[in-house]
Amino acid sequence: MAVQLRLAGWAAIVAIAVVSLVPGQLRPHVLSANTSEHFLAYLAVGALLAVAYQGRASAILIGLCLMAYAALLEIGQLFVPERGASVVHFAWSSFGAWCGVALACFGIWIAGRLWRSGSDSDVSE
Repeated sequence: MAVQLRLAGWAAIVAIAVVSLVPGQLRPHVLSANTSEHFLAYLAVGALLAVAYQGRASAILIGLCLMAYAALLEIGQLFVPERGASVVHFAWSSFGAWCGVALACFGIWIAGRLWRSGSDSDVSE
């Protein structure tokens, strides 16, 4: 399962690059607000990668790398026709990445607690 999650996470990273670096008239718009698109895309990638590469150090590294990636893509948009860099888009992308990582870490923590409490009740019976 981890392999599939890792592949999905890396595929999503590639998809974000493609959508971010195509000329403006070719870019698909899924939501009416660009900030929502940035937030949700990075939330999904952050969560996928945090689940795929579990661990506190991995989660921090994923969040930092996704922030750097968002910055690089925004800078790259300066060289794409009909596109431009935006600090606001970078901020929403970064916020989405950290929320995704945090959500995944919380889910992993909850799942671990439920699994441990379930296995404790099996032992006491």
